[in-house]
Amino acid sequence: MLQQDPNAEPQIPRQCFQRRYPETDFYEEKNRDKVRNHTYKSAIEYHADNIRNKVVLDLGCGTGILSILCAKAGARKVSSFYLTLVLFIWFMFKT
Repeated sequence: MLQQDPNAEPQIPRQCFQRRYPETDFYEEKNRDKVRNHTYKSAIEYHADNIRNKVVLDLGCGTGILSILCAKAGARKVSSFYLTLVLFIWFMFKT
């Protein structure tokens, strides 16, 4: 089994987005933004007691970093949705 460094920042492989989303470079830039990612991590860790054993819904998850951090903070379940126009319209008609 491949061992991963538990302290490593989450990385999303370029090929995951490259074929479907032209804004791949935008997300790659976000993944490499250490200040942004550290700030998110600190905020989630600070509020971990409020997240632990809760269900988290991340609409418009982008890179998914908030979902990943909530899962690491002990959320019972995390659902992430990359918000596209089709999904946005579907949510608008369902609510």
